[in-house]
Amino acid sequence: MNRIALGFNLTAPIEATINYAQKAEELGYESFWVHDSYFFRDAVSYLSGIALHTKQIKLGSACVNTVTRHPMLTAMTFATLDEISHQRMILGIGLGGFPWIPKLGYKLFPFNETKPKLRLKESIHIIRALLHGDNLNFKGQFYTVEDIGLQVVPKREIPIYIASWGQETLKMAVGIAEGVVISPGVNTVEWVRNMNRHVEECEEKQGRKIDHASYILCSVADKQEDAVSAMKKYPFIIYQIADVLKPEVFKPYGVSEEHLHAVREAWRKHDMAAAAAAIPDEAITAVTLTGSPDQVLDGLEYYRKAGVELPIITPIGDVPKAIQTFAPKQ
Repeated sequence: MNRIALGFNLTAPIEATINYAQKAEELGYESFWVHDSYFFRDAVSYLSGIALHTKQIKLGSACVNTVTRHPMLTAMTFATLDEISHQRMILGIGLGGFPWIPKLGYKLFPFNETKPKLRLKESIHIIRALLHGDNLNFKGQFYTVEDIGLQVVPKREIPIYIASWGQETLKMAVGIAEGVVISPGVNTVEWVRNMNRHVEECEEKQGRKIDHASYILCSVADKQEDAVSAMKKYPFIIYQIADVLKPEVFKPYGVSEEHLHAVREAWRKHDMAAAAAAIPDEAITAVTLTGSPDQVLDGLEYYRKAGVELPIITPIGDVPKAIQTFAPKQ
C-alpha cells in the first residue's frame, strides 16, 4: 500500500481539525501533520488535543521553528507529546519562515551573516541529546546550555524531520535527521524531483537513508474549474505566486512573467480579490494538485515518481472530499 499523510495549517478550529484527524485514522492514512502558522493557532496545543482523540495514526509537526522555540523547550514539549500520544509523535523542525520572522526582530538575510542552517544544526543537537536522556553542556554560536537534562525521558527515539525547501539544509538533514519534509506545498514536480536528487546524492555519499516527505497542496472537486476556483481564493497560494515563486518555475507550463504581472501588482496593492482573479489556471495546476478526483490521483503519481515517499496532502476547499479521494481505505 502506498504511503499517504494529511497536513494542515491551523486556520480551522481545533474541533474541526480533530475530526479530520479521526477521519484520516479511520481511512488508513499513515500520519497527520500540523505546523505553526503565525499568527493563527499554536501547533503544539493542537497536537496535544489530536493525540488525546486518536489512537493509532502517527502525528507530526512540520514544522515548529528554531527562532521562537528554544531547543530545551522543544525537547521537553515533544517528550510530553510523545507520552500523551503513546509514542506516535514525529518532531518536524525548520528554520522558521518569512515574512513573519522579521516582524519579531530577527534578520533573515544575508544567510552568511544570520547562519540559519547553523542555528538549526545546534538546535537539533541539543534536542536529540536531551531526548536521549543525556545531561548536556553545550556552547554554540546560537545556544548555550549548562548541565541540563530532562527529568522525564521518552520511551523511544522520537524521529526528527527537517522541513525546508533549501538545498543545503535538505542535504544537511541526511546526517542529522530521520527524514525531510520538502517544500511548503507549492512547487512543481520538477522542482521537487531536483530537491530529492540532492538528498539522494548525500544519502549515497554518507551511506544513510532517510525518509522523503513533501507537503502537496490540493483542491478536489467534481469539475476542475471549481477546484481551481477554490485554490485561487487561498491566501497562501496567492502570496506564493505573487511574491515567492520565481517566474521561470511557470514557463514550462505556458505561464510567462507577463501573465503574472497583474497578480503581483494587485498583491502589492493588497487587493487579494484582484490578485486571485488574475492568477492563470495553469499556474495553479503547475504547483498544486488541483482538479477532479481522477486528475489529482494521477497527478500524485508524478510526485511519487519524483522521489516523494510520503506525500503530505494539504486540502483546500472541499476538505472532506479531498480526504476521501486520497484515502487508502475506500
